[in-house]
Amino acid sequence: MKTSMFPFEFIRHHLAEADQKLSKYKVLFIDDELLNLKYFKKMITAAEVLCTSDGTEALKLIKKHKRRLALVLADQHMPGLQGHEVLKFASERCPDAVRMIVTGSLSRGGNWKKRAELQKEIDAFAMDIIEKPWSSYDMDKIVKTAVRYYIYRKYYTLTPYNIRDYYASIVWEYQRKGNPPLGSDLLEKAENRTIGAMDLIPDRLLHWKGDGFTSIHNN
Repeated sequence: MKTSMFPFEFIRHHLAEADQKLSKYKVLFIDDELLNLKYFKKMITAAEVLCTSDGTEALKLIKKHKRRLALVLADQHMPGLQGHEVLKFASERCPDAVRMIVTGSLSRGGNWKKRAELQKEIDAFAMDIIEKPWSSYDMDKIVKTAVRYYIYRKYYTLTPYNIRDYYASIVWEYQRKGNPPLGSDLLEKAENRTIGAMDLIPDRLLHWKGDGFTSIHNN
């Protein structure tokens, strides 16, 4: 395998193979709202789903499934253990797993001051923030992208890209394909490596095909 491949080249060549491995891995979702757990388990198709409404139970599941746990999503505000505390435990027991905070404390419009205050608490343990309310469609895409990233790192990583580098490389691949132009704010985030999953999914930018990424505008 050549070692000079750019991220978009690497992802284009290996995502199809990564998708064949999705079902081997597990996703853990922790939320004290039982309806959220119900919808999550019903709609997520990227990997096997584990759900719990209790932070202490989540720690047991992390210990039990750490060898196959690709993604841990934790609601930040719960009775007992908070989301970032669960992710701290996950970072120690399964450090390769993708870790995301799910929270309704941030406005969808972008309350950056409030977001910055929250990030001081969770930056050490969370790799991304997923904002409530989330749709089942969006969450399925977010989960699939996260598990692909886990597989990408586990099997194929040539250099230590982090998840925001991975998101940015998806944007560059989209651009390289000659798709409709993206917003300047999104491109700036990609350039600065501050882009997150929620920046990609609501715009419905990409659909994965066997031969690469295509824009849904072209379908």
